[in-house]
Amino acid sequence: MDLTLDLTETGFEMFFRPYQIITLDLLWSSDEYLSSREVWEKVNEKLTGRISRASIINFLNASVENDLLEFTET
Repeated sequence: MDLTLDLTETGFEMFFRPYQIITLDLLWSSDEYLSSREVWEKVNEKLTGRISRASIINFLNASVENDLLEFTET
């Protein structure tokens, strides 16, 4: 994983990739729980280009491990 900060950016853009920002915005604004598949589908609807489902799952797992998100098994 590339841990280099882009100091030319501000806010979330300095730390996260575009698909990660879309993912966080989607999850934080949702009134319901979303599966990783639902997140992946919705992110790809908003993203220019496509991101793999594995990238979404890896980001979600890392976000849970770092207490950025909570995980609920349904």
